[in-house]
Amino acid sequence: MGSPRKAPEEETSPDFGDWEDPSAVISGERTRDDFLDVALQLREPASISEIAERAGRGEDSAREYMRFFAELGVVERVTEGPEQYRVDRGYLRWRRVRRVKQQYSPDKIAKMLSESTNTIDEYREEFGVDSPRRVSVAEYAEESGMDVEEVWRRVSKWKTEVNRRRILDEALKTAEEKAVA
Repeated sequence: MGSPRKAPEEETSPDFGDWEDPSAVISGERTRDDFLDVALQLREPASISEIAERAGRGEDSAREYMRFFAELGVVERVTEGPEQYRVDRGYLRWRRVRRVKQQYSPDKIAKMLSESTNTIDEYREEFGVDSPRRVSVAEYAEESGMDVEEVWRRVSKWKTEVNRRRILDEALKTAEEKAVA
């Protein structure tokens, strides 16, 4: 058995004052979170340099994280040179569906889906067309005597309700599939 190891004379104890404050580590200052926050806001293609700037980080880190997020399906690479990314809308939809399934029971989702369908039917009747995309805001405002801004607001609410119904429908379908499996 050997003798106990002695610390070399030049070795010193760590200076704990030089360490990062633990509260800063847990407060969300991490690089991944910075890039994820930016990634989820990329509605239009953005270059690596733009992404790095928005995250307050370096371009090498931006490139690495965007490639990682692309593999996960969070973003999609839209150009090769220069490398550009935008959020994957399918991922955002999946997140919304998942959130609905976590927050509500299948019975509650079915009730909300029924209410949403009724609201959409009311908009169809009001505007006389089957889709908000078929409404000419200016023409409808002129024909109905409503203010253009009010017509635009109502059509926007209709579009939102159509999207809401799609999410509720998908959440209910996948909740039922899970229950059957």
